[in-house]
Amino acid sequence: MTPVLMAQSQPTFYAAYQDGLDAERQGQWTTAAAAYRRAIELRPVPAAQVIIYGNNLLKNYAPYTHLARCLLESGELEPAQAALGRATHYGEPKTEREVLAHALARRIAALQVPKELPAQPPPADATPKGRA
Repeated sequence: MTPVLMAQSQPTFYAAYQDGLDAERQGQWTTAAAAYRRAIELRPVPAAQVIIYGNNLLKNYAPYTHLARCLLESGELEPAQAALGRATHYGEPKTEREVLAHALARRIAALQVPKELPAQPPPADATPKGRA
């Protein structure tokens, strides 16, 4: 069951970001990614601290890192890599980025492992030793 997103009724970056965090905690990667994309659309630049609603403080607004994780978890590797690049560009928290970068690299490497070649029959002119 997909939760109703607050961001649909409250068009603020914070509502969208909070929807993303909630969906991510529940493992709803596609829903979370959509919410993070909306937050990025409304406020594209991450920040260590953002004042929201009056004088409340949002710490660690890192939408690209969260988006990268959701995309990675849903198997969208190229978009995840792009989101991670944006997270790096904007200087989002390094520890989380590094963990995601390693997970992404492992996932990409697993896709690039060459499959075993089928066994080739011996050349037609090969004669077993001792039979000539």
